[in-house]
Amino acid sequence: MKLSFYSSILFTLFLIIATSTSLKSAHVVGGEMTYKCLDSNRYEVTLVLFRDCSPGQTVFPSTARFYYFDGSTGTRLSRPYIPLDTSFIVPVNAVSSCLVVPPGNCLEQAIYIDTILLPPTANGYDVSYALRNRTNGSINMFNQNVSIALTTRIPPNDTLCNSSPIFNSFPPTILCINDPINIDYSATDADGDSLVYDFFTPFYTGVGWGGAISAPPYTPITWAAGFSQNSQVTASPTLQID
Repeated sequence: MKLSFYSSILFTLFLIIATSTSLKSAHVVGGEMTYKCLDSNRYEVTLVLFRDCSPGQTVFPSTARFYYFDGSTGTRLSRPYIPLDTSFIVPVNAVSSCLVVPPGNCLEQAIYIDTILLPPTANGYDVSYALRNRTNGSINMFNQNVSIALTTRIPPNDTLCNSSPIFNSFPPTILCINDPINIDYSATDADGDSLVYDFFTPFYTGVGWGGAISAPPYTPITWAAGFSQNSQVTASPTLQID
């Protein structure tokens, strides 16, 4: 099976290089949802969030509300509150030639894990999460005051116990201007599926502070002037996938 592997991580984590403004209502810089099949009917769904943890920023919520939908009709099947499993400060893993890390840079990761029974069905399932707390450092977005929407799909008739791909590592948290870099953004698929990498435009919804959301598809964000899906950061030559 060939899977198109899209990630909100590449877009959002790069925003940490933008100038940051301390506002208590804005802090999320990225995230992803993945799932692992434990047996024929049981899945472990994981939400990973990253936030700007510089002084004055909002902390991670103590619970995250996962939304499970019928993959064809969009009918909401479940919406449990999942407690925060763990959180930690991400080490500064700069790959550039910077010798001094600018003060006030802080990135924190949080993980929420749900285990749920999802019998194989011809429609499959969509799992989603949204939170309206984007960072004000997102200079490549036209409107920063929108939610981040994360979603993943469990395929129809999943009798083979499929699991989603997992990134082997995350990109660096700090980059130097005018410093050429190569980032290993490879992923591993436990099922042996082939993976197709591409840039994509992140999604948002009209959700408030962790409020109810509908089934996907969700609305793509609008890029700020000078940025686009294939030109998400200022670079020369343009950021490319090898």
